[in-house]
Amino acid sequence: MNPLLKAVSSTIRKRKMIAHGQIVCAAISGGPDSTALLFILNELKETFGFRVKACHFDHALRSGSSGDARFAEKMVERLGLEFAMERDGSPGGGSIQSQARERRYRFFKKLLDSGYADLVATGHTLDDSVETSIMWMLRGAGPGAFGGVPHVREKYVRPLLDTRRSALLSWLERNDIEYVIDPTNDTDKYLRNRIRRHVIPALEIQSHKAVEAVARLAGLVKDQSLILESMANEKLTAITEKKYAGRLVVKPAALDGEPEAMRLVIYRMAFRSAGADPSKLSFKHLDAIESLLSSRTLGRSLDFPGGLCARLDHEGLTLGYRPKHETFRETGVTCPLQTPVGGRTLRTCFVDSEKVKGQIIDAEKAPSGALFRTRNPGDFLRIKGMSGRKKLKTFFIDRKIPSGMRDRIPLMACGSEILWIPDLFLAPSLLAGVGARKFMELSWD
Repeated sequence: MNPLLKAVSSTIRKRKMIAHGQIVCAAISGGPDSTALLFILNELKETFGFRVKACHFDHALRSGSSGDARFAEKMVERLGLEFAMERDGSPGGGSIQSQARERRYRFFKKLLDSGYADLVATGHTLDDSVETSIMWMLRGAGPGAFGGVPHVREKYVRPLLDTRRSALLSWLERNDIEYVIDPTNDTDKYLRNRIRRHVIPALEIQSHKAVEAVARLAGLVKDQSLILESMANEKLTAITEKKYAGRLVVKPAALDGEPEAMRLVIYRMAFRSAGADPSKLSFKHLDAIESLLSSRTLGRSLDFPGGLCARLDHEGLTLGYRPKHETFRETGVTCPLQTPVGGRTLRTCFVDSEKVKGQIIDAEKAPSGALFRTRNPGDFLRIKGMSGRKKLKTFFIDRKIPSGMRDRIPLMACGSEILWIPDLFLAPSLLAGVGARKFMELSWD
């Protein structure tokens, strides 16, 4: 067997990419990498017992794209394989490259969902993986991202990922296989192109095995990051104070003795645990969280890309999505109730008092004029064991509630008298005593 085919066969076996009897669809652009992928898979299909189909997505981003589509179609036709094609040049959000990738993978998913294929194979090479590693490194991503392109991700496989692009070009030339050249690859407009055209050649001047060395390092870093993530996940579970929809609160003091590498991973995992995507966070953003923690300035918050934020207040360090500033209109004390307030949800429900861990009141003691609202000038509390009234503002100051948070906290009030503040205060007049018949739980989470 040809050395290149033997190397690709080894990758397929080692990574358990394609099982006997599966249908694999080669995603082809007409360029050298994907063309080599198609012909190599066609050569290996009998050895592994899989079937090969092909597909092409025309992004319609340049005038010659339709010609590439026709070239791909004729090439597949000569091999006698099934072919699927789609064209979509509609505008979208984000960069041109991110738009193109999103539409392309939407097309792939459609093929997989329809049963056209069991797997989609893409023509990523070892060079692509190293370029990706360097790109993420320059953007300040974490060690996991530095690992480069994965060999297998769900139903997407990359059989050429251990192979150099130069080896594919030589193989295509020896076998007299034609391909097309995308002219946009010859410009320095995109970061990947600049890395491919200038950074990689500069590294190879120092060592002809530079690409392989970077790929090896990236793989080791990725494996080590998985170990660190496992340790960080255990730590995060132990230091999590509260979890809200889209946000997680951790104990700042519990992070003090941890190494910086562990803290940075914990921040990323906290965002992910809260349901947020931390992929756009760079070291610059993580360093800002470090500075926020070291300052110990309560009430300070940081805004990050993708609607993410970090905030330090009396609850702890909150990481996740930025709270939505919805308008909260005062509402009567009804049950059941569920309404957004201050980035969380205000809830009331009738409960069996013996099964409740939160704040409960005697529902029949709630004054008829009681309302849920946010603070107003002149608000006060009557605290048990204390004569007279206490201003709500003074109460918040004593409890070290950040000024920026005070307008977001829901209150139960009757006139100017505050009857309930989540987790902080419950008027003695509402307490459920002996003989109480209806119990209402109040929560803000």
